[in-house]
Amino acid sequence: MFFTTARLTLRPVLPEDTSWLPALRDAPSVHDLSQFDSRLPPSVVLDSMGECIGLVLIWPSAPSLWRIEFLLLDSARGQGYAQEMVRAWGHRFQQLCPGDNLEAQLQEGDEAALKVLRFAGFESCGAGRYCLEGGL
Repeated sequence: MFFTTARLTLRPVLPEDTSWLPALRDAPSVHDLSQFDSRLPPSVVLDSMGECIGLVLIWPSAPSLWRIEFLLLDSARGQGYAQEMVRAWGHRFQQLCPGDNLEAQLQEGDEAALKVLRFAGFESCGAGRYCLEGGL
């Protein structure tokens, strides 16, 4: 599933991407796609020049509850890309999983990630946890 924003293209991870993809803190490995739902595949984020600048992972963690983790390469930070990609995936999640909730867990003091989540509509739902309610 490909989709675009004003400046970004989000596409599923391809086998050739796995050489540069880092492991994220709590997310399943992109090498095991069975951990992900086919409606919300692990996604590489491309800038307008087609360069890989980030990664977004969404996976089920409990009935009606999903987790999101995202990563933006250092070279792409400070340009609003993280806000754009997380907001886009949040909207896509709400369309595909009405009634479910999407949760992000932040490390204490991660103000940049907190700013991204708030911009995308996430609200605090516990210590270090931020949720986006499903459905539009």
